Amino acid sequence: MSEGGVERCAPPCFPAQDQRIEKPRGPKGTRGESNGSS
Repeated sequence: MSEGGVERCAPPCFPAQDQRIEKPRGPKGTRGESNGSS
């Protein structure tokens, strides 16, 4: 059930995952993970 709701609600409904999925440079850049590594 969770997967089904997540699939159709992936882009709009994703709160934390939406950050790393839609905006990979957003959360990672803020944490300095991608920014520091790259």
